Amino acid sequence: MDVHDQLDELETYVQSVRALPMLSYVVANRPELLAKLAAVRGSLPKSLKDAETLLAERAGFLAQAEAAADRVVAAGRAEHARLVSEQEVLSEARHRGEQAVADAMAMAERIRQDADEYVDAKLAQLEVAAVKIVDTVRRGREQLRHTSAYQELAAAEDGLGGGEVL
Repeated sequence: MDVHDQLDELETYVQSVRALPMLSYVVANRPELLAKLAAVRGSLPKSLKDAETLLAERAGFLAQAEAAADRVVAAGRAEHARLVSEQEVLSEARHRGEQAVADAMAMAERIRQDADEYVDAKLAQLEVAAVKIVDTVRRGREQLRHTSAYQELAAAEDGLGGGEVL
């Protein structure tokens, strides 16, 4: 018989005992009432123990669930922090890469300009040298013509018998 049945029996017993006239008191068989209470008390510990065990298990499950939830939240926060950090590193690397490309392009442009200026200066020097060479050749040819014409004139005068040179 479970506790509820025993309590129902106890209640029926108390209602069936003789009441004192004009009072709400009853006269009960003390040993019988004590026996019934002892039976209820004997049944209670098993039921209460089962309830207490269930409550303890429930508290344990809740504690485990809360600990697991805390671990999941902590892992999520750590992953979030890692991803944010990784994104920052990636962004910084991208920025540095873009800066390195821009610096390299600027340096290449400076080198190209320096090379163009160097080549232009060398070509200008070569042009000046070429002009001097052309002038020298022209003067030499003129001198050669002048000398050749002078010698021909002198030879022609010698052939005419005039020793005078103009």
